[in-house]
Order: sequence, then C-alpha cells, then structure tokens
Amino acid sequence: MREALRLVAPHGTVVSFGNSSRASTSFSAGDFYPKEASLRGFYVLNDLDGPRTAEDLIYLASLVATGELAVDIAAVNDWRDARETLHRLRDRRVAGKAVLLVTGEKPG
Repeated sequence: MREALRLVAPHGTVVSFGNSSRASTSFSAGDFYPKEASLRGFYVLNDLDGPRTAEDLIYLASLVATGELAVDIAAVNDWRDARETLHRLRDRRVAGKAVLLVTGEKPG
C-alpha cells in the first residue's frame, strides 16, 4: 500500500482490498496528500447484493470452466463440516480456497 500511495497520480485513487494477514501499514503523508489523491477501502461482501452480482458470478464461473481463470482449491468438505472448515480458514490453516459440497453423502 505504501508504494501505491507513493506512485498514485495527482487526483488519482488507490483502492485497498484484502488484508487477510491483518498487518498494519503506514505511509508518508508527504507522498500522498499534496497529490490530492483518494484512498478507498473495498470489501467484496458489501457488493454482493448489487445489481450485477449474478452476472459477474456467471462470468467468473465461465472463466473457471474454460480454464482461463485458475482457482486454487485446497480443501473440499461436506457442508455439515462448515464450522470446522471456517475455523481452518480463519486460522489460516488452508492455503487456498475451501469448497463445501451440498450433497446427501460425505465426500470420501
């Protein structure tokens, strides 16, 4: 983030999204404020009820289906194991995406 704020164009915008490490950051006001730039936080879950969400998800799914977008799936679990899966994600014990299967049987 510090480098993005230093490099932003005058009157530009830096968008910050994702901080799963929850690491702190700092930046020099001298690199940022004289440019009259903007810093905007973006949280994807706030946009899920937007008008284009379904279209965007369909587009992303098509990219995955054609192999144009790679998805690193690190865990596949039954939906009844969601609590444990979420704990593993939160504790950063899953290096990639977790998929929950909604079926009548547990995965073997």
